[in-house]
Amino acid sequence: MPRIDPEVRRQAIISAGIKLFQRDGFDSVRVDDILELVGLSKGGFYHHFKSREDILRQIVIDETRETVASMDSSLVNVDPVKALTQLFLNGSISLGADVGILTTLSSFSSKSVYLDELERQLCLQLKPHIIKIIEHGVQKKIFRSVDCDATAEMILAVNGHGNRCAVLESLEADKLKAYNVTATEALGRYLGIEGELKSLLSALAS
Repeated sequence: MPRIDPEVRRQAIISAGIKLFQRDGFDSVRVDDILELVGLSKGGFYHHFKSREDILRQIVIDETRETVASMDSSLVNVDPVKALTQLFLNGSISLGADVGILTTLSSFSSKSVYLDELERQLCLQLKPHIIKIIEHGVQKKIFRSVDCDATAEMILAVNGHGNRCAVLESLEADKLKAYNVTATEALGRYLGIEGELKSLLSALAS
């Protein structure tokens, strides 16, 4: 029997996990269910993943990569304000961002795993994009002169808290909306683009 490429097998496990998570919900799926679908031994599974939570983390990594890749990179140079608005819309769950695998999660623990990995990946994958937007905005004198790296961290922190409140439902809808509006208004004043963020504020307040 020909040897299966490890990466092919790894992707097969992920695909099986997604299929079962979407059908039955993440919290109802066992590792044994994934093994049965793939036709794999436990040893073969644990060579690639330590748990189904590890599969969830990989799915979040892949979904974040797709989200970042879908962003219009040309906007960074052409219109930093529009690029910043797009970034908020793509990264904020409460603004209708594509939530992907999140819809399959029902327990606090699985949602926490999702959020922890999402925040980690947004920092790794999205932060460089945010920094470029801010740098170009500052260079074009559209934004005030700010510490670009620190500002990117602030944006991620604010967005991460909003996402966590939305997913865990720790804030009522009207309070979460008020949080998003207040945070965006504060960012607008900080960067000196209050007027330019009107469309985003309108989306947040609706």
